[in-house]
Amino acid sequence: DGKVYYRGRGNRVGNPATRVDGTVSRRGISHHLSAEDHQHGIHVPTASCYIVADQSIPDNAETLALFDAENYDTDSVHSTTVNPGRLTVPAGMTGIWRAWGLICFAVNATGYRQARLFKNNAFLLPVVRSVGFAGADFAVAFSMDLSLVAGDYLDVRVLQNSGGALALVGNVNNTTFGLAFVRQAP
Repeated sequence: DGKVYYRGRGNRVGNPATRVDGTVSRRGISHHLSAEDHQHGIHVPTASCYIVADQSIPDNAETLALFDAENYDTDSVHSTTVNPGRLTVPAGMTGIWRAWGLICFAVNATGYRQARLFKNNAFLLPVVRSVGFAGADFAVAFSMDLSLVAGDYLDVRVLQNSGGALALVGNVNNTTFGLAFVRQAP
């Protein structure tokens, strides 16, 4: 939906759940699968990956977030060993895709935190930036639908200026990145 959401670590969203209307919710971002899709057994290519252990982000240096584990990956959209920061549209799947992410920085009140979404190494999503937070780890989230062609890839780059290295918080419930096929292009 192109909106940017902020939330603190203490307000976690639970694991995926499918409601009666077919909406799958993951980390507060919804994906709709119609009853007709389920009835006809339609395969929906999708991937969700995360950072297992904290990733150190140097002070004042834009850094690629590296996702070294997967919640799921139906069509080799992500690799934990080759370009682990990327999600790539598989062959034959040109269309509308929903990208989402939750980027969680360790607690630190100094400076700001920033996350940017890139497509094929070109800046895509406006800067998501917020000041540091002293009370808890701090996360920024994004979700947007994109027209993508086979071979397009997305990645997330982060920046912080706390005065020293600062971690992206690892764990399946913290720093995550996902991509799901929505429909064929009109």
